Amino acid sequence: MNSTAVDLSAKLLANEDINVVRAPVSTASFDIKSRVLRLPMWKELTPEIEHMLVGHEVGHALYTTDEYSEVIKENPAIKSYLNVIEDVRIEKLIKRKYPGIRKYMAAGYKQLNDRDFFETDGKDLNKLLLIDRINLYFKSTAMMDFTPEEKQFVVRAERTESIQDVIDLAKEVFVYAKAEYEKKKEETEEELEKLALEDAEDDNEGDYDYEDSEDEFDDYTDETAEETEEDDDGKPTPGNDDGEDESEQQKLNSAAPNPELNGEASDPLASKTMKAFDDNLADLADTDTIYQYWKYDTFQADDVIVSYKNILNKASEKMLQFKENYPEKNAELHEEFVAFKRDTQKEVNYLVKEFEMRKSATAYKRTQTAKSGQIDMRKIYGYQINDDLFKRIQITQEGKKHGMIIYVDWSGSMHDVLRDTIKQVINLALFCVRTNIPYRVYAFTNAYRDYDENRGLMRAQTREYWHGKQQNGENIIGAGDFNLLEFFSDKMSSSEFFRMAEMLMDFRFLWVRPFALGSTPLNQALLWMHENMGSFIQKNGVEKMTFITLTDGEGSGLDAMSGRFSERELESDSYVDQENVYHKATWKNVKNFIRDEQTKKTYSIKQGDNNQQTRTILQMIKDRYQCRNVGFYICPNRKRDIYWALRSNTKVGSSEIYREIADVRVAFRQNGFYSVKGAGRDELFIVGQHKMRINDGQLEANGEMNARKLASQLGKYLNQKKTSRVLLNKFVGYVA
Repeated sequence: MNSTAVDLSAKLLANEDINVVRAPVSTASFDIKSRVLRLPMWKELTPEIEHMLVGHEVGHALYTTDEYSEVIKENPAIKSYLNVIEDVRIEKLIKRKYPGIRKYMAAGYKQLNDRDFFETDGKDLNKLLLIDRINLYFKSTAMMDFTPEEKQFVVRAERTESIQDVIDLAKEVFVYAKAEYEKKKEETEEELEKLALEDAEDDNEGDYDYEDSEDEFDDYTDETAEETEEDDDGKPTPGNDDGEDESEQQKLNSAAPNPELNGEASDPLASKTMKAFDDNLADLADTDTIYQYWKYDTFQADDVIVSYKNILNKASEKMLQFKENYPEKNAELHEEFVAFKRDTQKEVNYLVKEFEMRKSATAYKRTQTAKSGQIDMRKIYGYQINDDLFKRIQITQEGKKHGMIIYVDWSGSMHDVLRDTIKQVINLALFCVRTNIPYRVYAFTNAYRDYDENRGLMRAQTREYWHGKQQNGENIIGAGDFNLLEFFSDKMSSSEFFRMAEMLMDFRFLWVRPFALGSTPLNQALLWMHENMGSFIQKNGVEKMTFITLTDGEGSGLDAMSGRFSERELESDSYVDQENVYHKATWKNVKNFIRDEQTKKTYSIKQGDNNQQTRTILQMIKDRYQCRNVGFYICPNRKRDIYWALRSNTKVGSSEIYREIADVRVAFRQNGFYSVKGAGRDELFIVGQHKMRINDGQLEANGEMNARKLASQLGKYLNQKKTSRVLLNKFVGYVA
């Protein structure tokens, strides 16, 4: 049984743990005895239509019984009448029980009517059978005429409460419809006889073409009543409305209990709109695709974090050795760090100032003026003309507590921009320190190696665990081999912070074996964050979460530890013909999904499309925690690098990317960054290398300049101040 968000809602609506099964069937059905709701895997359905259909089926689960089976045995032709009126009853009852489902019902039926699911476009609705007009009256907004006698049937359909009400009304509507049909049939036959006599008396001899005089009642001739049905051997057998020529088994089959009553009798009085609806809905059922649902396995993924204390301890000894071996670099690197530490205060100060201003503006919007209940003596003199004599107080609601987690790509492809990236990470971490925001900075990598004696044992246990999952046939996406290096944390002391900062800016840190650059387990690290961000939020009481990624965009693909993570699957069938066995192999499409068991949302996940996987998991994180997702991509201003930045983060083709490169380079010159939407984040900033730094420049002016030249210099200076702050300003807008 595959469970999705819609499936769960079906269980909740039904007030019981009914079995919801997604299967390659053409229509939805509910077995009232076994309590199984079978749903097709529909194609091209909107959420409104699917919720409407599921709500309809749950209505049968709640209110329909097998009492209709005896009525159907007596008269199979009444099945569609029972179906239409029962639909009216159960939809009314479920709307009464769950008023919120009304909007889905209305929106779903409207969309299906727009697609002409009832096949009424271009037809005169007033000429339809009464049962069809009743069906459309409750499931569409079409305008139809009813005689006074017919209106009584419509009102009674709307007021049905019990199954017996439905049975009684269905029988009466059927009798009325049959009488109307017989009456119009007789009128049609009389008209045909009259035309035939006129033709015989015509002076011009010839055969009369009866086809020219046919109307909609020609389908209701006596031949229709003699329609044939196929038996189990595929041979036609005669049948009639009363079922007199049917075998006893055929009678039982046609009268089998079915709360949906979707069977269609051969009688011409059956509802045509119901049949059209069922046929069109069946066309949307996807019976040729395999749907696989995956879940992320966190086994052995809880200990992936290498704490900042562990990093400082492991790296310090090695770094001392490198400093002794290369003493000529020590002073140079230290002076460079001191200069960076001094200069970075400008960026941090600007970030803090903008953040506080935006928080103040938000607090002002939350401020409310209220009367205190105490008389303001300064207003008492005007009591005759003013009834507002009370003191006022300003009530300001507390702002939300912020939190931030930053992911840094620790892969070899980041080598050329890693130093600039680390500088920006330090800026963001200092910003969090200055504003008292709980934060973590993690570098994700698969190159970290902790060579303790337990490592081999852990991997052996992991292989054994995965093998057990495969034996059970579970669809598991493995945690993979990755680690998160905790570079910075709000738990660090000031000395630990700057020790870590100086060490990371020293290129020799990458020579320390456990911390060398590796590949890019971005998607695995994102799935870990999807499972674990909640603990950070809970421990720190965070109300407004920001998740930042600084990457080169292209993450490693997810690994399937069991099942088949493919786009197509070979399915073999065998059959026997005259004692010979034949095998037939067919390819079926495979669609893969990953489920969030908390939000109950299902997401498409594509094999081999690493970037689509990244966008999907980022959306999962956003949906679960309602956080801001912001991305930074530090990129050299070279065509090749810009191409891969766009290729890794957008869905456009190569030809469009080449045309876009020129726009990116212009944006780099003007603002220092290029903004990308729809990359799985609220916004992704492709940042030109060395362009995130505040650069106020200097105003060049002297007494020899005329007014025009002085104005030109002032304009350049102000523009430089503005553009150097654009990115930081946009970033603070997301955080605050």
